[in-house]
Amino acid sequence: MRRYTLPKGDTVITAFAEYANGPGWSNRPVWLIVRNSKGILRQDCIQPEDQTNEIITLYSTSAAIHKAMTDAVTTFVTRRRSIYKGKKVGPTFCPNCSGYVGGGRCPRCSKRKKAT
Repeated sequence: MRRYTLPKGDTVITAFAEYANGPGWSNRPVWLIVRNSKGILRQDCIQPEDQTNEIITLYSTSAAIHKAMTDAVTTFVTRRRSIYKGKKVGPTFCPNCSGYVGGGRCPRCSKRKKAT
């Protein structure tokens, strides 16, 4: 079993299970989204042979929820794309700190600025 460690200042933002397969092979990786101390995101993977008993127990539940959320978001963004017919649609970000604004107050810097 490989031991995973994060550098000082790194934080796991989320982890999710996602079945992967192809002709003659299959895999059960757990994907991690990690933010470093500078705020940069990266993706990492924990292979099945390195997963703990707790991760293995939670795997099928996480995979089912991840698939349901991905399907729901795909439906949402597909519907939005058709409603706005080619207009630029997507998340808005605070010009001050690049935090997600979504049309309101920035949760990172708490400033209400016009998003770009």
